[in-house]
Amino acid sequence: MNPFSFILLSYFLLNQSCGAPTLTSLWKGQQTIAGINLPASKPESLAQDSIKGDFNGDGKMEYAWIESFKTNDSGKCRTGCKIKFSDKNLPDINLGYDIYGGHLINQGDLNDKAGDEFSVVPYGDASEWSFCAVYSFNKNKWVQIVKPFNVYGSHGNYVKKHPGKKGYLIITEFLQDHGKSISPKDSTVRCLP
Repeated sequence: MNPFSFILLSYFLLNQSCGAPTLTSLWKGQQTIAGINLPASKPESLAQDSIKGDFNGDGKMEYAWIESFKTNDSGKCRTGCKIKFSDKNLPDINLGYDIYGGHLINQGDLNDKAGDEFSVVPYGDASEWSFCAVYSFNKNKWVQIVKPFNVYGSHGNYVKKHPGKKGYLIITEFLQDHGKSISPKDSTVRCLP
């Protein structure tokens, strides 16, 4: 890669602001920037972070990934993220504003209904504290099958199917003892309908 291409690519990746063209928006109409070939579909960085599963229970595999967006609502620049799917019949899940990324895990079939569930642990500021949400596709919409719970760190697997109780999950929630120590606590919770 020549130095000019590197500088141009760095500008788009590191110096994006609301209203400025992003590398993603340039991909829609342009195949190269300064001699760099751009992919026709989603960038490879998203493919690395994507998960594969049968999220709608139709027997076909699809991909899910987290994509960031910027808006300029009422003159205030805000960054947010949403979960996108390769199957265009699956609606996006908006994770909200001031979230800059996250970690997706295909959990398999947690609620004994057709399709895989997945968990997401979003991250925002520099804090290690976040929450874990578990989604299932039910009656053509996304539903959370447990209430979101606190986690510390974004790359753990905090949910598993209870081995002895059908319709129940074991979640690992993190608690802080009056600002002193942080400790994980396993709890058994019922899947929400």
